[in-house]
Amino acid sequence: GHTNWVTSVAFSPEGHYLVSASVDRTVKLWELAGQQSANDRGHNKEITAVAVSPDGQLLASGSADQTVRLWERATGRELFVLEGHPKEITAVAFLPDSKTLISADKDCTLKLWDAATGKEIRTIRNDGPQLDGIPVMTATPDGKKVVAWLALAEIGAFDVSNGKQDISFELNDLASKCLTLSADGSLAAVGRTDGSVHLWDVFKQKRLGGEWKVHDKSREIMDLALTPDKKTLVTADNSGEVRVWQLPERKLLHTIPAHKHKIMAVAMSPDGTRFATVAGDNVIKLWDCASGKELRQWDLHLPLLAEPRPFVTTMAFTPGGKQLVTGNANTTLYLLDCP
Repeated sequence: GHTNWVTSVAFSPEGHYLVSASVDRTVKLWELAGQQSANDRGHNKEITAVAVSPDGQLLASGSADQTVRLWERATGRELFVLEGHPKEITAVAFLPDSKTLISADKDCTLKLWDAATGKEIRTIRNDGPQLDGIPVMTATPDGKKVVAWLALAEIGAFDVSNGKQDISFELNDLASKCLTLSADGSLAAVGRTDGSVHLWDVFKQKRLGGEWKVHDKSREIMDLALTPDKKTLVTADNSGEVRVWQLPERKLLHTIPAHKHKIMAVAMSPDGTRFATVAGDNVIKLWDCASGKELRQWDLHLPLLAEPRPFVTTMAFTPGGKQLVTGNANTTLYLLDCP
């Protein structure tokens, strides 16, 4: 396993391999049949993001060393070191055709790379505030645009063909805590520190509806997740409560006293029928979206007094939704079978 925090995980499209990144400066490729199948892959500083190409052939890793590395998945061979970012890498993603890689950094700079040659195609520079960089981004299904959450303050969409930012609007919201984008990049849900959620139509650049209090105002929204069809939103707060909402009606379907501790993360299954939550006590629960019923629970029994404190820091479902992987600060990855 890793020797420090696991910061990011990603599955290959067919679900046979898992890629993990860590503060220990390595990327590991795991064959889900049971054995690690390739050598560790390293950077000079902690690794902050990983992605697998849609065709499953390439891996990309981003690091605090300001570089992105491209790897051949089958052999573990390093193909290219992509240099030019001025700050720590915060996100990496492939376009749907697997031919182009996108990387983002804490300076709110986006770069597009030719995955076949390692050459930079273009740089997209955002001139807004730079705090926290770009923590969330996704490519539209047609590969023509990249939608990104910029510096916790702005949502932007960039034209891949020319690098122009053709959509840009300020959230004007100092209370933003977390954000999720729909799979097609058209809908953004912003969770706030006052227990409310703002919904945005990204391409029309307008807010959908008025103020929406989804939890008590004394509670912070810790994370949220959308189903692929954008008809259901799951919200989780710092009291351990989860709520499931029907969109666009904003109808409350379920209120779930899910955990005794604040919720750290929510992950939605690829088919949108189930979601997972994890709390500060490292208890993970699997839920049915339609009924709100708990399907399974895992207690990882991590030593909470250890340093660094081994909270689960990242979760992801396999593409088929049959397994859930978690990464945490005790450097261990857990692969959990879902019923």
